[in-house]
Amino acid sequence: MMFVAIAFLLGTFGLMSLVMFFIAKQSPKGKFGRIKWCDLPGIITPNTLSSREAWVAAHTAMSPYFLGLAYYFALSGVLASLCRVFAPEYTETAFLVLLFPGIAACGFFAIKGDRVASKVWAESKGLDPDKF
Repeated sequence: MMFVAIAFLLGTFGLMSLVMFFIAKQSPKGKFGRIKWCDLPGIITPNTLSSREAWVAAHTAMSPYFLGLAYYFALSGVLASLCRVFAPEYTETAFLVLLFPGIAACGFFAIKGDRVASKVWAESKGLDPDKF
């Protein structure tokens, strides 16, 4: 039973880490193979989807933060697994305490990236970007 729990913890945090790593490394390029920029995982808001330039600007600005988040989720998976081995009564608490701050940070970075994209959109329309 412990193997299943550890596999779940490592799988969950590993998947989150891979998604954040992909967003950090591939989304700023604006393409991945034949996949268009608007179909990539990343910051999906009306501002980032308004143009490829806005998408690239938002993801380029937030790339270091999403890379840090990828490392955070990878480390969290290891810590949660160690908690399962050495303090199994706290596994659920460790899972939630490690997962929710990462998800909150992801949301915060998405909002910051959206702000960058809105400035790019405003500049493309000839508007004052400081008002957006």
